[in-house]
Amino acid sequence: MPRQILGTLQLQVFLRVSFSRLMVPEYLTTPCLSFLYYLIIFSTMESMRTTAPLSITLPPDMLKRAKKLAGKENRTMSELIREALRRYEQATDPAEIRRQAVMEFRRVLADVRKDARRAGTAKLTMPQVDKEIAAGRAERRKRLSLTQSPK
Repeated sequence: MPRQILGTLQLQVFLRVSFSRLMVPEYLTTPCLSFLYYLIIFSTMESMRTTAPLSITLPPDMLKRAKKLAGKENRTMSELIREALRRYEQATDPAEIRRQAVMEFRRVLADVRKDARRAGTAKLTMPQVDKEIAAGRAERRKRLSLTQSPK
């Protein structure tokens, strides 16, 4: 069978299978009309896009790290950048910032309590704590005044 006829038959079979899924009217199943219908339907699909292309520039070493990370996580570069933007937005959300600050405060407070138990100062009363703070501040002022020479 000549190559041109085989190509036409393949196109007809492809179009019939494709359009049977799309429920195309029977009169559009002739090869010429089918192909025109195919072009019209699928040429407008680009306008139905739910994403928009974006071009960014990265330093070579950052691009290399991004590609390596995307490969390691089996993601596309687009998915990686979308996730980075989501995390950035989450990090700049005031509620998220407060939540992270509270978590950090609790971690520091736990460390201070652990150090106080270790040093034996965990059972100090408030006047004793105030006295310790005043002594620490006085010592700090003294050190600062020694390091700053008068003009």
